[in-house]
Amino acid sequence: MIQTMKFIHQINQYLLARYPSLWNTKIVWMLCVAFVIHIFFFTVGYFFFQNPKTLQTYDIYDIYYSSAFFIFQIIISLILLVVWLMQLFKNNAFKHFYPMSSLQLFGQFFQFMVIVFACLSFHLSFRLGNYVFAHQRYDDATYTHIVQTANKAYPFLFFEIEDYMPDMRKTPHWINDLYCQTDYHSIDTTKPYLTFADKVYQFYRVYAYKTVLRNEYDNRRSDVESAHKDFLYTRNAEDSVTIYHKKEVVDVSDIFVNAHPNLRNFSKMLYVPYGAGISYTDLKQVNAISNDVKDWDNKTYEIVINENVNHLLDKEDEQAIKNIMKQFLSISRMLRIDTNLDLEGWFNVAYRPQSGFNVETFFRTGNYSDSYYDPNEYDQINEEDAKILKEKFKNDNSLISLTRYKKLHSSNYYYSLEKLKNALRNIDELRGDFFDAFAFNVYVWISVILALLLFCYRVFGLKSLLLGVVSLSLISLAIGLILLVMNFTDMLDQDYNAVMLVVIVYLLVLVISQFMPYERNKTFASILMNVSVLAFPLVFFLVFLGVDMYQKKQRYSYIDYAYDNHYLVETYNQETLLDWLGVEGLSLIVFLGTTNFLCLFLHTCYYALESNIRII
Repeated sequence: MIQTMKFIHQINQYLLARYPSLWNTKIVWMLCVAFVIHIFFFTVGYFFFQNPKTLQTYDIYDIYYSSAFFIFQIIISLILLVVWLMQLFKNNAFKHFYPMSSLQLFGQFFQFMVIVFACLSFHLSFRLGNYVFAHQRYDDATYTHIVQTANKAYPFLFFEIEDYMPDMRKTPHWINDLYCQTDYHSIDTTKPYLTFADKVYQFYRVYAYKTVLRNEYDNRRSDVESAHKDFLYTRNAEDSVTIYHKKEVVDVSDIFVNAHPNLRNFSKMLYVPYGAGISYTDLKQVNAISNDVKDWDNKTYEIVINENVNHLLDKEDEQAIKNIMKQFLSISRMLRIDTNLDLEGWFNVAYRPQSGFNVETFFRTGNYSDSYYDPNEYDQINEEDAKILKEKFKNDNSLISLTRYKKLHSSNYYYSLEKLKNALRNIDELRGDFFDAFAFNVYVWISVILALLLFCYRVFGLKSLLLGVVSLSLISLAIGLILLVMNFTDMLDQDYNAVMLVVIVYLLVLVISQFMPYERNKTFASILMNVSVLAFPLVFFLVFLGVDMYQKKQRYSYIDYAYDNHYLVETYNQETLLDWLGVEGLSLIVFLGTTNFLCLFLHTCYYALESNIRII
């Protein structure tokens, strides 16, 4: 202990003799302490999600922000800053012995900012620990295997009956060019159709034609066509619109024996990692499909999954399906997903070739009994639909709703599917970018604001700082009243004019602070300089905001529309300054602008600071 205190004393003496500014701000010791605490938060972040149960929440980072550990971070930051400020203010007499140049003054501001940021940003180290843990526990190969296996096993988890109905079928590929009509009133009963429970399906060929637009608001043709009885939908491109109508009915009896829920109809994806490619479906025929299928962006995953399911069933390889189920159950145990599925029981329920792979048993999404279902939940067909189904389609089986059918065929098997989805998504987030841009911007701006306040206090004194803050508030209030009066008198015709008024007032204050004779009124000069320094970040931001508002105003223009009417519309494809910069880019520019301004301001006003204002 004595040796440690002696070492600290030697370092302090060395800094005081050679680098007095570093000794005064205590930056060396503050950064050392902050570094140790950052290591602690990194370690906590690494072990925070060791229990897979913590990955099953909807928002992975809500656990941290809602926990006592986040409060602990705030308390630690406050204690560090308070202790540092006490040590900093204890050495105010330092200014009498070590006068500084403008560059050294700016260096102290920068040190203040670095210290505050280091004492606030422990959360970033926590996120880094999460990132390292996720990449070590769930590396690329492991995570890809987990997602692939989950997507392969998903068709055999019979949860939603709608996912197994005929309108979900995507293979063979030509069926994607058909339109499935499910509206009772639009079904042509003289042509082939399918019925099951309260659902009716009829497939139509579709014809389409493209209309070139005079401009992006020329919707005359699509408005007219949408009123046509055979109209289906439109797809808009940048300079054209494609209009789709249904043609004749197609007999699909060679694909569908009936409309019973069937495993071959399944085409949903369980999870695709953000920004991932098609590799997460693990299907070899992807290239062939991509060459044959139109509208690839919309139908890719559905077609791939449906193709995979049918390919697996056509092979009649029971062992391959069992292997998928076995791997899936192993992954579920690893992630601690609640389930009572066992391999043999699940396989016997899911693989039923003797029934044509009809789905007749459905799983629950949690460990609950029949009492979980709300007895007041409406699962019956309304009278009007029941009458249409009975008279028009004459199917006794149609008098039961699809929801009711599922309840009657629910088994005791359950699987917490939402927890699995949450776990996959949360692992994906942890494996993604650990850098929290929003938190980083918040920490930077808190650091800049506190550093500016400390700098003004150390340079100009507490009295001048308080008067400067009061003056800045009064100026803001006066500008607000002027803008209010101008708004009521219609003198303020554009929003960006208000921003420009604020900028002009600030520039006026800045010019006065630069050229007024400081020796006549030192207090007034220091107040103006405080206002100039404290208001600059906000005003600099307002300059960019004013330019952005002006650019947005230029988006609007009058164009000719249908029947020679004129409408004021907005062209969203015109990128504004803030659209291009983004939040991070704007924050970086304002930060750099603030630091450069302070450096230049100190350089130009250094004579006044040195001779008339309180100097550190």
